[in-house]
Amino acid sequence: MRQLLKSNRYFVVPLFIFWILCGIILLSFSKSDIHIACNHVYSRLLDGLFYYLTFLGDGLFTVILVIILALFIKFRLSAALAAGAELTSIIIQVLKHFVFNSMQRPAKYFEGLYHLRFIPGVEQYYYYSFPSGHAACAFATFIIIAFSVKNNFIKLAMFLLALLIGYSRIYLSQHFLVDVYFGSVFGSVISAVSYWFFSRFTSPFWDKALWFKINCNVD
Repeated sequence: MRQLLKSNRYFVVPLFIFWILCGIILLSFSKSDIHIACNHVYSRLLDGLFYYLTFLGDGLFTVILVIILALFIKFRLSAALAAGAELTSIIIQVLKHFVFNSMQRPAKYFEGLYHLRFIPGVEQYYYYSFPSGHAACAFATFIIIAFSVKNNFIKLAMFLLALLIGYSRIYLSQHFLVDVYFGSVFGSVISAVSYWFFSRFTSPFWDKALWFKINCNVD
């Protein structure tokens, strides 16, 4: 595991920095103050960007990617992503619906207290705020991609993409920063362990594609 993290430092180091900085912010300010500050930063360009980008944190995107990896890249990567994403989803849903089911989303939390700016066309939800499923799914998905490629700049790009998807949940007022923060922790840790687990299997079967293999620079 140590070697895995070291070889993927272009994803791991920014991720740790993000966790540390966000941890400091969360300990220094209330979640309402943080959300209001984020809600003040907007533009029409960002509205469009985050409106569409947030869909990459949807489970459907991950399912499609799992199928593509299995058919054309490596069954090992598909299995690692499927296992990591599924376990992440189960844990997130248990926490949402059975442990923190009374946690309010921003639209409900600020109701009658503060007038949030909402993006037209975005359906607002009111409960099951903690943790963010989209953020968890995004980090669970893109850490697998980052770990599987050899190009360091792609690894960094995968972190930035996961981070933007996570922030889209705050920008769209679907979640608070604390929801996204812990979603990123669950998704990243679980998928990293899943990748490490499947990387230990030595059978040639795991490195085959189920249909035909596309030559690409992956581990």
